[in-house]
Amino acid sequence: MDWYKLEKKEVLEKLGSTTNGLSTVVAQRRIAESGENKIRFEKKITYLHFFLGQFSSFLTWLLLIIALFALAAAIIFGVEEHYFDAAIIFVILIITAILGAYQDHKSHKEEKHLEHLHNDKCSVKRDGRNVELPATQLVVGDIIMLTEGDRVPADARILTQNNLETDESLLTGESMPMIKKATIFVETTAVDEQTNMLFMNTFVKTGTGTAIIIATGNETEVGKLASVLEKGRKSPFIIELDKATNKITVIALSLILLVVFLLMSQGVGWSTILLMATALMIGAIPESLPAIVTFSITAGAVNLAKKKVLAKMNTQIETLGSIDVVCVDKTGTLTTNHLRVKKLCVGTKTVTYDKLPEHIAAHVKRAALLANASQASEQGYVGDEIDIAMIDYFNDQGHDLIKYYTAQPRKNLERFNPSTRSISSTHIFKGKPITYTKGATEHLLQHCNKIISGNTVITLTKKKKKEVEKVIEEYARSQLRVIGLSYKQGKQDVFIGLFGLFDPPKKGLEKFMKRLYDAGVDVKMITGDAKETALAVANTTGFKNPKAKDWFELRDLSEKQLKKAVLVNNVFTRVSPENKLLIVKALMDQNKRVAITGDGVNDVPALEEATVGIAMGKHSADMAKHAADLIILDDNLEAIVDGIKEGRTIFTNIRKVINYLLTANLGEIMLVFIGSFFGTMPFQPIQLLWVNFAANYAPAMALGLDPAPPNIMKKKPTGTHEHFITKRLMALSVYISIKKVIILTILFYGTLYFTENLQLGQTVAFTWLVLWHFVRIMTMRLEEGQKLWTNPVMIAALLLPILAQIFILYTPASQYFRVEPISAGLWLIMLITMGISVLIERKITLTINKRITEDVDGYEKD
Repeated sequence: MDWYKLEKKEVLEKLGSTTNGLSTVVAQRRIAESGENKIRFEKKITYLHFFLGQFSSFLTWLLLIIALFALAAAIIFGVEEHYFDAAIIFVILIITAILGAYQDHKSHKEEKHLEHLHNDKCSVKRDGRNVELPATQLVVGDIIMLTEGDRVPADARILTQNNLETDESLLTGESMPMIKKATIFVETTAVDEQTNMLFMNTFVKTGTGTAIIIATGNETEVGKLASVLEKGRKSPFIIELDKATNKITVIALSLILLVVFLLMSQGVGWSTILLMATALMIGAIPESLPAIVTFSITAGAVNLAKKKVLAKMNTQIETLGSIDVVCVDKTGTLTTNHLRVKKLCVGTKTVTYDKLPEHIAAHVKRAALLANASQASEQGYVGDEIDIAMIDYFNDQGHDLIKYYTAQPRKNLERFNPSTRSISSTHIFKGKPITYTKGATEHLLQHCNKIISGNTVITLTKKKKKEVEKVIEEYARSQLRVIGLSYKQGKQDVFIGLFGLFDPPKKGLEKFMKRLYDAGVDVKMITGDAKETALAVANTTGFKNPKAKDWFELRDLSEKQLKKAVLVNNVFTRVSPENKLLIVKALMDQNKRVAITGDGVNDVPALEEATVGIAMGKHSADMAKHAADLIILDDNLEAIVDGIKEGRTIFTNIRKVINYLLTANLGEIMLVFIGSFFGTMPFQPIQLLWVNFAANYAPAMALGLDPAPPNIMKKKPTGTHEHFITKRLMALSVYISIKKVIILTILFYGTLYFTENLQLGQTVAFTWLVLWHFVRIMTMRLEEGQKLWTNPVMIAALLLPILAQIFILYTPASQYFRVEPISAGLWLIMLITMGISVLIERKITLTINKRITEDVDGYEKD
């Protein structure tokens, strides 16, 4: 319904309310029917939902099939040991699902908590009395009272107002205050022009008013946007991990089909084929990978949470590590969003206030403090940022403002007028009225006929105007926002001078920028401010070779020209939210991975489009937080660099995990293949499963917790080139696996030949597989140039499987794993071959690194 077209009386009647508000009974009934006044982004999601969601990946389903395969072998062919095989796989799947569901559910709860950060209290009429209630308890038909600084709790139709102005920038992107009136519209009017309406999550800048709520929660203008937010977007990390999983699976299934075909051609029975295929699948699939990836990412999310960064989808942490470009806002992101007076010009000269003649200083102070609509509150003065800057200026100089305002009774206040961009206040001094004005300098110069010069007032000539304009240009080049001052008494309209206001950069930005540039990440500023101001900020915050373009220079460019412009320039000014989205798209169309900061509802499209959307949590709209992938709770930009470092560490560690698992499992595949060819299996299926779960799982999990390499933030970002499985990695896996197969084949068939004991041969091969993991980790540490004990968890991860293996060999547990004790002589032979294996693997690694030079800056690329 078009509430802005209706008379107030008609609005009250249609909403079943009165000027005395609703009764408590009616309000309780309405909240029971419509729910609390809050935006619901999605249906309630339980832990069970997240748990079941862990079974959506292809690898997980493949493992489930393997378990059912083993179970079928046990039931159909009566092979009881496969009950144990199936049970182990099911246990692995459950552990993986619990870990993943726990972290996803935890992140979801944090996100839902953020939806209530702005659960303010609101003054509302109930049963004819003014009461304070949580905003969530408001319903349609409630009469609310608003004053300066209040957040509008729901969409409402204005009933009364007194100089009411609102900041609707979070909804419309327009930074100028919106003047509100209780007038009625006849024609259909756009939301941003409905001056008799108030909208949820906007703020009262000045004045007071009463309004009747016409919509709550998802029915509000902001709430409607929630229903169109993009859902279910996969992160680049998940896409790449799926690719890696598919590659592993294709290799495994190809070999399985080859083995099945080979056995069928030899006339082997179906029971044997089924058992062989089961063993091969157990050896081929790194079933511990999902749990390890989840564990590694969860550890990264915990590290970032300690630094006040909430990852809505944990896989986006790794994606942040591959970012090429970071796009940042100026106001509130690079700057403090708190204006301070930096310079004062009286007449045409820059001066200091305490050196001014008393009567001139009085005019400056009156124009700054009296032409001022801010009001005192329990939290300090509230109102327009320029008004607050004036108050801060005189507060800092020790002026008693409470006493000053008490001694200066106001006759009339003309609040900020958008057309003249000024505010005026009339007072009586020495029995005569005098009006002080503060606002746009160009407007004041047009109306003034006099100007202060030294201790006196002279005629404002064209020459003097040009002198003032030169000061304005000088201040603008110095990154200052200019606010003029004047007074009118009788026929004299006197230009007093102007303030140069400064929104200071946040501390530590130079360090932040240097860390990004050192990491090979480009930084671009996107702002609605003027080019001169933005360039001044860029020059003082560490931007490298600032080059600026305003949107008026970009809007008529072709698509090709725009793409070039967004690459070569790093400061974009006079940019609207729609323009911001076009800049992000132009960058991403050139295979750039883009992170962008935002805080308003108008930033939602860009936050969603970017590779990683980052909401600055302190002052962001709820919609911006929901659209973002990461939320920086304390607005500390350094957290972005921390996130990039954490993401790169996760990527590096998971790459190492896949390297480790591939070299482990590919060798096992080859051995099972050879065994199927010769009709003698070197392993039992349960032995392969134990190696994959215990000996593979523990060191791989520890690799996922490796600390960041010392030079990780000195490397270029991977961007869209990152891949888990590359030519170099495959070459390493193949050649190291061949080496492993040769040694194991000699050990297995040598033991079988000399002892004629198949179970002992399998025991030696099984045990050497467990010991080999120490060999692989040692080689990887040598390649990294790091010590084995760099990660203390790794020491335990290597020792525990070896101790467990000894327990299996020399206790009754041996019967479940079909093994027997190993003699001291065989132990010595295995240890010698381990030493030889380290030397060979090291040689293989050095040779491949020399011949395959795709490892650029530590990150392998196409």
